[in-house]
Amino acid sequence: MKAGAKPVLRFRVPEGHTIFSDGIRGDVRFDNSEVDDWIMVRADGSPTYNFVVVCDDADMEITHVIRGEDHLTNTPKQVLLYGALGVPVPHFAHLPLMLGSDKKKLSKRTADTSLQVYRDLGYPRDAVVNFLCLQGWALDGATEVFSREQLIEHFELSAVSKGGAVFDLEKFRWLAAEYLRGESADELVRHCAPQLVAAGLLTEDDVRQRADWICAALESVRERISLYSEAPEQLRFLFADASEVEYDPKAEKNARKRELSVLAEYLNWLRPKLSGEVDTAALRDATKAWIGERELKFPDLFQPLRCALTGQAGGPDLFDVMALLGNSETLGRIEAGLRRLV
Repeated sequence: MKAGAKPVLRFRVPEGHTIFSDGIRGDVRFDNSEVDDWIMVRADGSPTYNFVVVCDDADMEITHVIRGEDHLTNTPKQVLLYGALGVPVPHFAHLPLMLGSDKKKLSKRTADTSLQVYRDLGYPRDAVVNFLCLQGWALDGATEVFSREQLIEHFELSAVSKGGAVFDLEKFRWLAAEYLRGESADELVRHCAPQLVAAGLLTEDDVRQRADWICAALESVRERISLYSEAPEQLRFLFADASEVEYDPKAEKNARKRELSVLAEYLNWLRPKLSGEVDTAALRDATKAWIGERELKFPDLFQPLRCALTGQAGGPDLFDVMALLGNSETLGRIEAGLRRLV
């Protein structure tokens, strides 16, 4: 200092050992000889993490510090500082780290690590909470889907595993689908409508003015999506012009294997039935009877019909699709399909 050098400020670690109680690991002991005289303030005057975090938590009267196990080696330094400052030591609990498929700490290489990413991808909020809680904890060893109320009632830090949990993206998607399918119709619209707007399929005005139609459209694909963000791709065909429906190669191949005269005959039969208000269930039953009377197989009609209406090889119930498209658009798409599939 006399020579003009700017010193750091260190914490002098006493001899002996430091013991603290961890909510997950029980009593943890560190030999102080393994803890260096750590820097509290750098030479430029800036404080270090271990110094400011203790000051901050003491100032806010924090009672519990729950964090990842990668902070475990910081804890003896902080416990000693709490003692030196004469303030109460909070209760600590060090959670196991989330691991990637390579059994190493989760990183961008093995999975997205930001909650923002999963929100943007359309994972239901409660599914995220549920999934994260399953990483090292279990409700009863068998129940995988549980509510926040159940979590609050049963959660104990002492029941959290000490070992890291592997991030299972497939299970995460399954859990997301379970929550999505359990939502009310209004909740599904509220969560999926912004995705449809972001995809350019709807406007905010559409969402307000066509709420019932949007609800019906989403209900038609509820069982086919796991994430809110998958709704636009599943429903995109509804927003195409009749002559511009994109045909999936598999759907087109399936359609071309059938006699198009069947679809043409069905169109003639269907026209008068779509001249007014339509009972979807009655039309479905009548169509099946029409197929039976002609001793056809269901794919003889339904494969070219699905291709013409949706461009897809699979998807929602065709009669729900007709109701969503409306009578005029339904007939227009079948006419366009007969021209395109020749």
